[in-house]
Amino acid sequence: MNERRERILLILVIVYAVYVLFPTYWLFINSFKLEKDIFTVKPALIPLHPTIHNYIAVLRYEVAGVGFLRYLYNSLIISTAVTLLSIVLGGVAAYGMSRSRSLVIYLLPLPFLIFSLTPPQVYLNPIFLTLKSIHLLDTQLGLILVYLTFSLPLPIWFLSQYFKNIPIEFDDAAHVDGCNLFQIIFRIIFPMAAPALSTSAIFVFMYTWNEFFLAGILTTKYAVTLSVGIMNFQQAHSVSWNLTTAASMIAVFPLILIIATLQKYVVSGLTAGGLKG
Repeated sequence: MNERRERILLILVIVYAVYVLFPTYWLFINSFKLEKDIFTVKPALIPLHPTIHNYIAVLRYEVAGVGFLRYLYNSLIISTAVTLLSIVLGGVAAYGMSRSRSLVIYLLPLPFLIFSLTPPQVYLNPIFLTLKSIHLLDTQLGLILVYLTFSLPLPIWFLSQYFKNIPIEFDDAAHVDGCNLFQIIFRIIFPMAAPALSTSAIFVFMYTWNEFFLAGILTTKYAVTLSVGIMNFQQAHSVSWNLTTAASMIAVFPLILIIATLQKYVVSGLTAGGLKG
């Protein structure tokens, strides 16, 4: 009976995995197809005439008006900056909240979390007018500030819950050894909370890398990100699907690389947060 249940469960897992992963697979194989092969009546599950020309065309600016490498550069700079700032600033704020005995400060992570769940459309008008007034529209710095505002609540909330489970005796021992506050945070607490920091960093990076709505409104030329720039492969009356899929695969690759590298920290970080929080 148990073996039968295990087989049924295994089949269900396989079916679900195919259902979830097939769109990514389809995107992957289409990125190696000629455009005419994508629109055949019976599309093949394996490219009949595989080619890397699509990737070469994307990277060599062979599509008029599309500066793909510029979009990639913008996304890397913005996502990396937002992730680092979110972890540092959010970690320091979370540490202060976790060590405070004030009920008000103890409950502060909750409104931060509620803010992060609010649709960005609610704040679009004041954000646009503010960036315009300080001349930060269509700039990397402008997007970094906006994304930082929306991404900070997650590490603040998540890390504050994690830090509460690190005994305060570690702080006291470090203080006795002559460490100041920032040395305690960065040399004692942060290394002990590496799984939680890695988990927060991955979620912040994924949010910033994939964000489309705000980037599409707040950028027009100089700070266009990858998620918005890929749309430039779609012209008025046609879509270059072979190039769009190739560009999309290049955009997905950094996320796959980061998750594959840090997945063990994500699992341990989420598990520890769930068990101890």
